[in-house]
Amino acid sequence: MSRLTQVGAFVLLTACRSAAAPSSAPNPAVRDPTLPPQTPSAVEPPAPTVELEPTAPAPTAEPDPAAPEIETTPIAAPTMLSAAALWRESKSRVEISGIAFGLRPTAGEAVTVLPRHPTLPALELSITKVKTHGNPRDDIPRWWEPVLEEVTEPAWVDVRAAVDVVVVYPATPSATLLDPTRILPDDLPPSVLPKGVEIAVDVDGDGRPDAIEASVCSENPRRARCFEATAWEIHRREGDGWQLVHRFEPAT
Repeated sequence: MSRLTQVGAFVLLTACRSAAAPSSAPNPAVRDPTLPPQTPSAVEPPAPTVELEPTAPAPTAEPDPAAPEIETTPIAAPTMLSAAALWRESKSRVEISGIAFGLRPTAGEAVTVLPRHPTLPALELSITKVKTHGNPRDDIPRWWEPVLEEVTEPAWVDVRAAVDVVVVYPATPSATLLDPTRILPDDLPPSVLPKGVEIAVDVDGDGRPDAIEASVCSENPRRARCFEATAWEIHRREGDGWQLVHRFEPAT
């Protein structure tokens, strides 16, 4: 046998052996018996789209015609105003003095004391007694001086400076002082000029006066003061108008 023939026979034999030998690569068609059984996964169809029907708005509760109406009572304006002052009787005793009312107050009732001071709180003090002054027979108008209980509020007792106050009767806890120089003419009684306003008190928080004390000229309504002919009036708001509570006639 020639050398060429031997080589060809060897190549042919090697090819036959390669075709007959089993392949070592895994056959995807044959499953490994050692693995646990698998459950074929099923592709679920998408959930159907649910269309929501529009909902009607909740019904508004109708007012019960049989239910009673709730009426709000407006805060009544005070009937008397008076300028006064903090008076120190001793190192630890202070009181409010210099009160003058044109109408007689009632002992046992209370007043509100509004300080013309930036840090002092308002006070509510009881009237312990009432002094009567004046004599109409001598052409001296009668007026009344309420004596108040002693001031015990620490902030007032500790103050050393002079303090001017406004006393409001009867007690009105919601009362606050307004700046008289900022009062508009439309917020005053027709007979009162803005420059004549000495005291202005707001009781309902709207920034408008509900009670005022003002000077008026008895001889000339265009003037707020006119020396001996100057009178003093106290007005209080009543609804949409004003009521003249008291008038201190000029001394004659």
